[in-house]
Amino acid sequence: MTLKYLPHTRTSLKDAGLSEGWLHEQIKNNPAILGLGELSLLGHEKVLQAGGRLDILLVDEAEETRYETEIMLGATDPSHIIRCIEYWDIERRRYPHGKRALCGVWASAARGCSVEP
Repeated sequence: MTLKYLPHTRTSLKDAGLSEGWLHEQIKNNPAILGLGELSLLGHEKVLQAGGRLDILLVDEAEETRYETEIMLGATDPSHIIRCIEYWDIERRRYPHGKRALCGVWASAARGCSVEP
């Protein structure tokens, strides 16, 4: 078999014709693509009593860790980061004696970030 070399070109998900909904589905179907270990889906587009909609809630049962995950198609902006921290705080307060809670913004034009108490 002959291998053919193809040069790498950087493109965004949006330029490739993919949507944020497509990215949500990829993460829901295979949370391991985030590189955070063995995760299970707890919720998706979860409506919060205090307002807002949490994109994806994941859990690592072995590490007793919950991940409040926000997805962005494009560059990270400050309002999305603040919203992610607010949603994380809501989830952390709902389960104060439960699992460790982390939050992350996953954007197609930036690396994820996390905050923990």
